Amino acid sequence: MYANSTGLDMFIHEYNRQKRPILSKYMEKSSFSGLALSTGFFWNGLILELGYSTHSGTLIAEGNPAKIAPGSITHRKIDLDLHSINIMGALVYGFDPIYTGPFIEAAFTNIKFETEIEGRGLKRLDMDSYIGFNTGWLFIIGDPGGSGAYLVFKPYYSYSVSDPEWLKLYEATNTKPLEGQFFEDTKGAFNGFNMTITLNLNMACF
Repeated sequence: MYANSTGLDMFIHEYNRQKRPILSKYMEKSSFSGLALSTGFFWNGLILELGYSTHSGTLIAEGNPAKIAPGSITHRKIDLDLHSINIMGALVYGFDPIYTGPFIEAAFTNIKFETEIEGRGLKRLDMDSYIGFNTGWLFIIGDPGGSGAYLVFKPYYSYSVSDPEWLKLYEATNTKPLEGQFFEDTKGAFNGFNMTITLNLNMACF
């Protein structure tokens, strides 16, 4: 999973712009990896799933010790965690061991992060929550209706119905938000094209 968030992208842009004179390595986007647990059923090509997933990624920037005041943070590391409850429906076609078809998924996601805060040490904070949807196509190699393992390729497009607030990242890293004419542009969910590849372990119940 790759992070495509206007809110996170804007934070990275402003962090690098404001701290450019003292940075030796700019902060970059992070890809996300994680685990998921789900339950559901597969019947006559219809897949319904209810699951929980957690994904994590890391943002890193390096400061130049020669340009930073003694005692200040020179290595900025931000660990991001996304925890989601997912509901997915899919209609697939094919014959064992290959199935394919469209899917739609709703995700209720909470974002947390951990980083060192000047004078307060390492802190773990709740960022915000948002509701998003994924629509795309499933490619399954294996039998999703039987016991065992099967491989799933899932290209999809993500879009949100609410935008999480990233202001706490700015506050924790002493970064000023980009001030618009009427608002501070610190919001933005994960929107855009993504691809996940998962190895699923399944236990069939009859």
